[in-house]
Amino acid sequence: MAQESTIELPEHIRHNEVIGAGLSAWVHRLDAAVKSYPSNGASERATEIAVYRRLGVDSTWHKGILQFYGILDDVSIVLQFAHHGSIRNYLNPRSQRSYVSLSTKLRWAEQVASAIAFLHSKNIFHCDISCNNVFLDKDLNAVVGDFAGSSIDGKEFFSWYEISHCPPDVTIPSTKTEIFALGSTLYELLCEEKPFEGLLEHQIEDALRRGQYPSMKALPALKIPISKCWRQQYGGVDELLEDIQREGAAGWVYQITDEMALKYARDSKSDDWLREHAIYDILETSTPCPYVIQSFLRTPEANFLPYLSGGNLDGRLRRNQTREGNTVTAVLRREDRRLAERWTAELSAAVAWLESLNLAHGDLRPTNVLVDADDHLKLTDFGSAKPIGSVSYGSAPPWARLRPESGHGGFGTYGPETEQFAIGSMVYYITRGFEPYGDPEQSQGDVVDLLKRKVFPVLAENDVLDQLIGRCWMGLFPSVGALHQDTKKLAGAEEIGTATALSEDYCGLMREKSITLLKSGLLDWGPKEEA
Repeated sequence: MAQESTIELPEHIRHNEVIGAGLSAWVHRLDAAVKSYPSNGASERATEIAVYRRLGVDSTWHKGILQFYGILDDVSIVLQFAHHGSIRNYLNPRSQRSYVSLSTKLRWAEQVASAIAFLHSKNIFHCDISCNNVFLDKDLNAVVGDFAGSSIDGKEFFSWYEISHCPPDVTIPSTKTEIFALGSTLYELLCEEKPFEGLLEHQIEDALRRGQYPSMKALPALKIPISKCWRQQYGGVDELLEDIQREGAAGWVYQITDEMALKYARDSKSDDWLREHAIYDILETSTPCPYVIQSFLRTPEANFLPYLSGGNLDGRLRRNQTREGNTVTAVLRREDRRLAERWTAELSAAVAWLESLNLAHGDLRPTNVLVDADDHLKLTDFGSAKPIGSVSYGSAPPWARLRPESGHGGFGTYGPETEQFAIGSMVYYITRGFEPYGDPEQSQGDVVDLLKRKVFPVLAENDVLDQLIGRCWMGLFPSVGALHQDTKKLAGAEEIGTATALSEDYCGLMREKSITLLKSGLLDWGPKEEA
């Protein structure tokens, strides 16, 4: 009897489009590049292969790591093709590129930090973190690559950081050196120039030995996290990642009393900051919505807001998980079903209220939804909000609806389709405990490609919430208002009326307290520019 043949297919190719199949083979479409090493580069090639094999040992590929497709021959390997090259080249003033928004740069910062945290969870030090080794895929998502010089388990390494990316007089890679390099990488990403640009190497080393760092004045964001990277004040990359995730595109948020939080502008003249102030002016012309955060007082550089003790929805759901870097390894508990239904109704109510004012939020994601002490949701962060029909500049999957043309700069317009898609993804996250395509039990392939082709995670046909998620993903609701009417039929939505907007009297009292705090010099402690 003839022995049955099997096909040994690399895991990261398995989910790519099949373009042919016969008796002897399968043919998969690859968007790939070949990396070839010089004749004396055998050690570097072996290291890079070893890194990729360790990263993919559990068949779960971190979306912030350049994908490895396999070995081509004795001198070459096959890797994911990064359509837009490195971030350094992309941000070069001579490159032909469109405007890069602050929100996009912050997304890159989060993706890079998450990828490095994942590397460290596998006991790997990159040893050459820089914008030259962070690449942009076809949808302008950041992926970290080039592991030929990396160190595995503290063993030999073949690369070293750029002069401006490493503490002086250090010769062994460590968590501290990696975080220092991340600080310099984030600086370049945001300022579009390397730290100490224009100085010679010995001048950079001398400055670092004296504890002198580049001016923070040009930084539109992440001033404090970058400073902490350089001053080696983080114990691990996860701490840096948390600080990055806390920062929206407009400002820092601090708790200042038991009842109030302060949002402080990074740049009081930035588009995001001015837009959020203008949006609040519009919101305050209507009766407040119980599910939208209210503002007590605004000044050119500050916004006084209610403090909600429950944090944001993403933090709430993350506490139900175990993770390695940015990858969910297990869901320990799920939120109560009735609560999930109420949250669905509250979230859609908030977005429908904005829609009634001809506004789209523009950046619906779990980090922009707060949870109060009674487990009610409040939508916040309006720096990306725009009139319905405005051109969309895109956002990160799985919250943004990606069209096939998105890699070429087209993301459509803001409206019911963009908003309900994000709502569907958030409801999926709430009910599963992990993001769409984030199932720890199953690797589902390239998220961006799946979203473009409308290949969504499997949903239960007889589950009313899953039916709603599917309709949101397909854009079947003519408006978010229509979606909200459907959510009001959910069993858990019976409790939706228990949330109330803050009264005019209470807001007036908080406004007076805010003024008192301002007069006492509250804003004098705001983040200072370095010389």
